[in-house]
Amino acid sequence: MSAAATISENSMATEDRPAGRGPEIEATNDLEIEVAADGSLLVTKRFREARHYRQERAALLDWAPRLPFAAPRLVEDRGEDERCLVLRGLVGVVPEGERLDDPRLHRSAGAALAALHALPHVDRDRMAPGEALSRRLESLLAEADDRFDDALRRQAARCLERIAELAWPASRVPCHRDYEPRNWIVGPRGFGVIDWEQARPDLAEVDLVKLRLGLWWERPALARAFLDGYGADPGAEAEGRLDVLGFIHALGTLGWARRRRNADFEALGRRQLERLPRF
Repeated sequence: MSAAATISENSMATEDRPAGRGPEIEATNDLEIEVAADGSLLVTKRFREARHYRQERAALLDWAPRLPFAAPRLVEDRGEDERCLVLRGLVGVVPEGERLDDPRLHRSAGAALAALHALPHVDRDRMAPGEALSRRLESLLAEADDRFDDALRRQAARCLERIAELAWPASRVPCHRDYEPRNWIVGPRGFGVIDWEQARPDLAEVDLVKLRLGLWWERPALARAFLDGYGADPGAEAEGRLDVLGFIHALGTLGWARRRRNADFEALGRRQLERLPRF
């Protein structure tokens, strides 16, 4: 194998870090990638957050072997103390430019996501999804102090009312939670998905939020191709849930940016809010 190249990976947002391609944020994981003579990749991934280590390990052990599309394979787990996984990586390219505009790519991405969401899974979270979302939104408001103006807080209050009005699924499904083109790979094994550190059981619509506020807003034809592959249109009830999830996501991005005085991410959060209907 060649000498390992060490790079840093920007991870997507969880509850305390916003997501998105666009503005740069601090690196959260270190990667060492070795390329073998046959072109295969061996990736050593060191996680700075224990939660990310546990989530990627669980997804690659439990979900990935049962999926009909390509995903990294866990070769070695170096344990909680090191928070390090050694993976057999995916050979291929991240779709950009003309490749990103190909509807066939998005149909493949939709079909892959449907397969992930359909994996048999027992939801052990005792908190109902609607209650969890309400608590998350209330937490964002409490953390913000005076960073959100009255108009935004009034909108958040209406969002809380909307959460109570909507019907929420009784249980969660396996979710990637960072399902964007930057984590898709097109290669010899076909369509593949990388970077599972955010993966955990959640509402299926969570995997659509970032696409809906980003790429699909700019290129709606790609949304139609994706949903063709997924096999179902979200429908009116799911659209309402997507509005709520999108608002919480955008508010989290905005709050994160203002705490760190990050102008680029503040602009991203504002743009996401502008793309959502008013509650």
